[in-house]
Amino acid sequence: MSVSAVSSSTSTQSDNKIYDKRDANKDGTVSAQEEIQYEQKHPEQVKKDELKSNESKDPRGMVGTLVDTQA
Repeated sequence: MSVSAVSSSTSTQSDNKIYDKRDANKDGTVSAQEEIQYEQKHPEQVKKDELKSNESKDPRGMVGTLVDTQA
C-alpha cells in the first residue's frame, strides 16, 4: 500500500465522523465563538431550535406526569 493510499483512507475515516453543526473547525467542541458565529449566520434556525426545545418542556405535552395536590 502506498503512502497516498494510506492517507486517503485515513481522511475518509475522519469524514465519517458526525459533528455538531455549530462546530466550525470540527474539533468536537463548540466554542463560545463558534456558537456566536452560528447564531449570527443562522438566526432563523436558532429560533426554530429554541421553539422545539421549549415545546419539549411544555407540561401540556407531559400527559400523566402532573399530580393534583389539591385533590
